[in-house]
Amino acid sequence: MGENVLSDGNCGLYALTNAINDNKPKKIIALANILDLLGLSELPNYWWHDDQLSSIANHYGFDTYIYSDKTKNGYVYGSGFRPPIVLYNLNNGTHWCPGTLIKNKSKSNKIPQKIIYTENYISIQHIKNRLELETMINNKTNQIKEIQTINTITTNDREKVYDKEGTQINISNNITTEQHYQTVELLKQFIHIFSTDTTHIKPAKVQPCHIKIKPNAKEPKFNPPHRISPSQRQELKTQLDKLITANIVKHTKSNFASPAFLVRKKEKNSYRLVVSYKELNNIIESDQYPLPRTIDLFRSLEGSKFFTTLDLNSGFFQIPVREQDQYMLAFTTVHGLMTFTRLPQGFKNSSAIFQRELNKAFSDYLYKSVIIFIDDLATFGENFETALHNLRNVFEIINQFGFSLKTAKCTIFAQKIELLGHQISSEGLKPLARNTTAITNFEQPKTAKQVRSFLGMCSYYRRLVKDFSHIANPLFQLTKHDNNKYITWNNDHEDAFNKLKTILTSEPVIAHFSDDKDTYLTVDASITGLGAVLEQPDETNKLRPIGYASRKVLDSEKTYSSTTLELLGLVFGITYFREFLWGRKFTVFSDNISLQYYKNLKIPSARIARLTLKILDFDFTIKHKAGKENKVADCLSRESIMNIIDAVIFEFDSQHFHHEPIHNINNDKPTEINIIQSQKNDEFCNEIMKALNNIPTSNKYKKLSRRYIITNQILYLKRHMPKQNIENAIVIPKNLIQNVITAHHNPPLAGHLGITKTIKAIQIKYSWSSLIKDVTTFIKSCHQCQINKKSQGKPAGCLQPIPLPTCKPLDRITMDFLGPLPSSNNKKYILVFTCQSSKYVIAKATRLADANTVAKFLIQYITQYGVPRYLTSDRGLHFRNKILNDTCTNFGIKQIFSSSYAPQSQGFTERINGVICQAIRHYIKDNNQSRWSFYLPYIIFSYNNSPQISTNYSPYYLLHGFNANIGIDIQIIPENLSYDIKKSLEELKQVRASIPDYIKKAQDIQKLNHDKSHKLTTYEPNQLVLVKFPFQEPNKTAKLAPKYRGPYKIISKVSDVNYMIELVLNNKLTIDVVHIRRLKPYFQRDNSDSSEEKEPTDIGN
Repeated sequence: MGENVLSDGNCGLYALTNAINDNKPKKIIALANILDLLGLSELPNYWWHDDQLSSIANHYGFDTYIYSDKTKNGYVYGSGFRPPIVLYNLNNGTHWCPGTLIKNKSKSNKIPQKIIYTENYISIQHIKNRLELETMINNKTNQIKEIQTINTITTNDREKVYDKEGTQINISNNITTEQHYQTVELLKQFIHIFSTDTTHIKPAKVQPCHIKIKPNAKEPKFNPPHRISPSQRQELKTQLDKLITANIVKHTKSNFASPAFLVRKKEKNSYRLVVSYKELNNIIESDQYPLPRTIDLFRSLEGSKFFTTLDLNSGFFQIPVREQDQYMLAFTTVHGLMTFTRLPQGFKNSSAIFQRELNKAFSDYLYKSVIIFIDDLATFGENFETALHNLRNVFEIINQFGFSLKTAKCTIFAQKIELLGHQISSEGLKPLARNTTAITNFEQPKTAKQVRSFLGMCSYYRRLVKDFSHIANPLFQLTKHDNNKYITWNNDHEDAFNKLKTILTSEPVIAHFSDDKDTYLTVDASITGLGAVLEQPDETNKLRPIGYASRKVLDSEKTYSSTTLELLGLVFGITYFREFLWGRKFTVFSDNISLQYYKNLKIPSARIARLTLKILDFDFTIKHKAGKENKVADCLSRESIMNIIDAVIFEFDSQHFHHEPIHNINNDKPTEINIIQSQKNDEFCNEIMKALNNIPTSNKYKKLSRRYIITNQILYLKRHMPKQNIENAIVIPKNLIQNVITAHHNPPLAGHLGITKTIKAIQIKYSWSSLIKDVTTFIKSCHQCQINKKSQGKPAGCLQPIPLPTCKPLDRITMDFLGPLPSSNNKKYILVFTCQSSKYVIAKATRLADANTVAKFLIQYITQYGVPRYLTSDRGLHFRNKILNDTCTNFGIKQIFSSSYAPQSQGFTERINGVICQAIRHYIKDNNQSRWSFYLPYIIFSYNNSPQISTNYSPYYLLHGFNANIGIDIQIIPENLSYDIKKSLEELKQVRASIPDYIKKAQDIQKLNHDKSHKLTTYEPNQLVLVKFPFQEPNKTAKLAPKYRGPYKIISKVSDVNYMIELVLNNKLTIDVVHIRRLKPYFQRDNSDSSEEKEPTDIGN
């Protein structure tokens, strides 16, 4: 035999890689398909003749050819396959086997089985999933050699299945030849349930849907046809004709008439017919049949490896509508009044009706072997046999009820499918790449509406993202603004925006849940959000996520202690994954050690009791996940006193006691047994007790013991002061000091008394060496005392005069809004512009105090007075916004903002506002406050034309170089016909040069008087401070609200009276400039046993 075998690969000769002996083939060379060789688009439907094979042999240099036919031993029939054609060069031993795919006359369904070599011919056969080489000499088997196991034959050799319109059904290539053959047989049996054209859709054999109108509802008004172009008119007619032919639409007479119109599809020159049933939907009764949750659908797929997706062909059009109700679905077109006889899109109950009918039809298999979401169906199986059986059941139901499938949208036995925006495989779920691409390409939002759009895209995959709520929280805060209002974008928003993009585009995969594996739930909680992740081990025993859950913490929950918040997180995680955890034992991981003991509390608070009741029916064990610096494990090995103290701290949330009934709160004072045990474990107490019991100890403790006494095993300090009502005092060991102070300072039985009163209250019954120091430190660092009590002594902040004006008039302008005032000529506000150099005022009555008003007035000012270099204002949103920022940028104006809630930083502007209000009071008569806008121009003129105390000149003069005339001037003062303009300008120049000296003198006097009643205070970077905010919560009084919030961190010093501070606004960190009058230092408690929380307060709530 020769050296080489030439094959196009269709017959599997690629498997022959080694020769059995020297006279067998050793190398394969692939040739093109015989169709290409002959230049044919289709091979003829007859056997090859000798002259044809001879022509091919001569063309490719073969001296001789032979082939197997039905008269020879090697002939093989094949379904859809041409029996193998073999060319054999007797001289050089070269073989050619094209293995061509052609239409076969044969009725046989057998597939070629083997490759057989003899001295005279070669035959090709496939044996199931393996390929064998059999050598035959003199018609006797000489040797059989298994060359290679193969799973499938090439795709080109597979039979395709088409529906009656000629559309191919998509069968996965990842199944074996035998599996493909079985699939083809099943599809051929049910080929009638597939269709492409809408006109072939018949009504399903289901109950026609009923439309009910609400009682006393008014019929919708008539809507005329929409105006459309001639080309669209023809397109509309074409679509209507098809629907009429299919009996989906018919002409009608009706007093209902909803508008119909065409909507362009993504495809070019393609339109969709749409009917707006908005008015009809408002008057019909809603069908509240629930759509399935995606998490329930995806859970059904656990363990599956073969997936089939089916799509009903225009599914709604397969549900008939009762004939007596069809008139309500009437719609108007330029071609007349028509109505649907089937369920249309746009009708608000369509999805619910359709889901109900499909659920009823597939009720025996729902969630077991098929899942349905409206018109999307999927069937599945853990192996091919199960998947094939399930698919047959689905086909039988579809056939029974007369449903029709859309051929092009069906995929049979794929290993990966796309369903409800996810890619699903045996490995788990992940978001579709095309959806995450849209997220990646999403530009930075400019408005709250755009933020909502981005979060809407991301939120659909929140189950795939760990801590989604926490990550997205800064963006959620932006959605509180009006839709089209421009938002202020900062670094927190940018970080959250980019992090969500990164996580979702990295294609996170979550595994399917398995009932046979151990289950672990990890929970976590913080002041911003709750998070939980459900996990199960994979084959390598590595934990893989099943799903993530998160939500933000409600305003009412932010008052919870850290442990109560962790319990809330536990309840949230268990209830969210309830369907996975119910009836099975699972393990909970938490980083809060106290969570392990919540079941052991003898008298839990009402809040803890309520939370506990929600998860009593679940069987789980809590395990602590220790951090790198976690030292709580040390406490677990201590005596019972430490367990009791841990329980007390857990139960007694002193910071927000007012939320709990008093009778549910334990007393923090240690019990008698606690005292006895703790004194024995305390070094000082133990040594004193040894000395008193004549047990050897050091002389130091022997001398000290004279002041002590043991009564009922408890160590007391001897005291007898009946006039002061002081008896012997219990000696408190170190480990109980914090509890004793807490019980005497915190509610319910104390009330955050001051240092002196608390010390005296403790000294009546207790004693320890550093009592005064410990109590002072404790109360000084008490969070509640610091935020609720006013600062004592002089207020902070010496006066910082504004820089003296060295620029020309109108270069530096301050602006502010005055109001709201009583409506006057539809105006409620006064926008005031003031020149810092000349004190000249320009003011305008406005209807609104918003960005557009300021921007328009600024442009008006510029056209009259020119462009200022600097524009100073407070930090109100009407001044800090994109509109004004863009306007200033375009004109080259630099904006300067004063510190928040500090009107004294714009003292002159505030004084101007006071002068205007005072003048208005003088002008209005008979208390007619609605006339103030009429008098405003006169008031501003009067002010500008009056000399200022600080300069001795009027703003009008400093700006124009002369004083304005008033009415009496014209009548009394004679006209000056020899006015010297040059001299006047020179005088004005000298006056303007002297203005800084006048202002400096006035500032020095003002600073001297101010600083007498204020103190100089400074803060360092990273120092913690509390910040005073105005109280603005509705339905609450400022008298009962905290005076300060925090603690917050100092970032940097802006000036002697202004500091850059890191604040928490609406659950996000932000940087703001704060005046020193609003600050006071925060003293942080060092010990970790404090029951008080020190988390930053959210100003936005």
